[in-house]
Amino acid sequence: MIRRCLFAPIACALLAAPASAAGDGIMLGKLTAQLYYKNSGTLSKDVLGRKPAFSFWNTGAGEGDAEEPAEDMLVGVTLSNPGDDGVFLDETLELWVTDAKGKQVARRNFKGILVPYMGKVSNPLWLQDIQCAGPLTLHAKFRGREIKAQVSLDCGE
Repeated sequence: MIRRCLFAPIACALLAAPASAAGDGIMLGKLTAQLYYKNSGTLSKDVLGRKPAFSFWNTGAGEGDAEEPAEDMLVGVTLSNPGDDGVFLDETLELWVTDAKGKQVARRNFKGILVPYMGKVSNPLWLQDIQCAGPLTLHAKFRGREIKAQVSLDCGE
């Protein structure tokens, strides 16, 4: 009984120990962006990197390449772990969006991320009322590496 009582706290402490930045193999994945379709309450497929490029024209009215009206967007980025052990990260993953003038539109910082062994974890940022936001830059930064993607949500007659 005493052995079991002593083992549990030690095991928890070891499993929760933060990973060091060097050598754990954690990788920042690509950015994704999905429109939230208002009529069906579903998300579109990833609109970044499509060939031909996704047309965001009048998405609020369901025009362009939008399948139905969409005023909001879910931006995401993954962290992947090729290793055989789960990793708890005490470092910060930053996910943010800026407009054409460089002004921050939305931001979310993630700290205390658990990345499963041989798996990945997706980290979301919800953008609301962006149907006519114009050019936006999506950013993600982890361990000094920053990735970016562009979208342009334009409206007009």
